[in-house]
Amino acid sequence: MIDLSYASALFISYAGILVGITLSIVSPEERKPLRKYFLMMKLIVPWLLIIASIYFSVGNWISFVFLGLFALYLLSGKSSGKITYIFLGALFFIASESPDFLVTASTIIFLFGIPAGALYSSKRKGLMNLKILAGNSGFIAAGLILPLVFLYL
Repeated sequence: MIDLSYASALFISYAGILVGITLSIVSPEERKPLRKYFLMMKLIVPWLLIIASIYFSVGNWISFVFLGLFALYLLSGKSSGKITYIFLGALFFIASESPDFLVTASTIIFLFGIPAGALYSSKRKGLMNLKILAGNSGFIAAGLILPLVFLYL
């Protein structure tokens, strides 16, 4: 079941991408010097979420299989932001089994959104930033649909 704390944590963790876009709009002169750090952070943060998942070991076999698929996806080197956000939405749902892990996962996903939003919006202006938010909304969709699917299984 989707309660208010789950939904608010879902939307707040997704707001990281909005913070990244805002950061890129407010200080465009800092885009180029910070680009390498944003790229590094964008690569490291999903691995932090995988490590946190193993640490909290919210442990049924489905979550471990999903973690393995996510790790293989990250190792493939062909990761796009939209698909990564769908994986993060599913990991957010898995994290909802433990309140401590939910807080940790929300924070890590928020931190992933900051460099993702700043990198996506680096060359775009205006309504293109809304397209970035809409394009990565697979996170919200996965986070809202998965609880409803598993409610009836």
